[in-house]
Amino acid sequence: MDYTYPVPKPEPVVYDEIDKAVIAPLIIELVNRGALNYSGFEDGARLPKIHVCSIVCANQNLDPKDVSGLYDEIEAEKAACEALHPCEYTTLASFKTALGGVMTYLSVDKWIADLKIQFKVTTWTAMTEWCAANYSQEPE
Repeated sequence: MDYTYPVPKPEPVVYDEIDKAVIAPLIIELVNRGALNYSGFEDGARLPKIHVCSIVCANQNLDPKDVSGLYDEIEAEKAACEALHPCEYTTLASFKTALGGVMTYLSVDKWIADLKIQFKVTTWTAMTEWCAANYSQEPE
C-alpha cells in the first residue's frame, strides 16, 4: 500500500533561467575562497563540487544540473589555460591573446598575476625563463 489517503501529485519545480555571466563569478569565488567558516571543513580547504553547487543553489533558484554544468565548463576552461605555457610565446601580448581564446569566465590578468605568484617572479621575462627551465617542451 503506497498511501493511506489519496495524495495529490506535487507541482513540478520551476527553476529560473541560469545567467552564466552572473553565476560563474560566484562559483569561481567559492572555489578560490575554499571552506572558510564552513562547519565540517578545515578553513581554506577546497570545497568539493557538490558543496559549491549546493551553496549556489541554496541562494539562487537554479536547476542543480545547470549549476553543475557551469562548474564543469569552468573546470574545462581552467584545464585549457593550464595547457598553455608562457615559454611557448614570445611576448606577453601573444600569451594574453592565447589565454583570451580559451577563457570565457576566468580573467586573463588574474591568471597571469597568479602565475607570477606561483613562479615567484615579477616580470614576463623572468616568467618565461622560469617556465623554460621547469617545463619540458618535448612531445609526450
